[in-house]
Amino acid sequence: MSDQRWVREASRVAWEAMSRSEHAAVVRAVRKGEPTRDPAIALPALHWAWAVIGPPGARRRYPWRAALLDVRPTAFLTDVYDGDPRNDVRAYVRRDARRVEAAYLPFLESLDT
Repeated sequence: MSDQRWVREASRVAWEAMSRSEHAAVVRAVRKGEPTRDPAIALPALHWAWAVIGPPGARRRYPWRAALLDVRPTAFLTDVYDGDPRNDVRAYVRRDARRVEAAYLPFLESLDT
């Protein structure tokens, strides 16, 4: 499933174009177990998740020191789900990325068949 057709520049641009509240709504819905069934949202969300954790078979690893030393108070005032690599080191961002992948990958695969 890590085929390049799933990770498109358009998906990245669509995710970045979404507002902070839209990012939060996607993550909140996945946490509640109620992900949207809209491919226009699911594909950019999955692409964001893969940008954070890496696609299946090529997972990214983050140094644990970076996570411990990354104490930026401004992160509480900004959108940590914006796709900025500085935010990807946060454990809860990576956890939410795994949740997004688990919710949307099967959905998008079912549309592809």
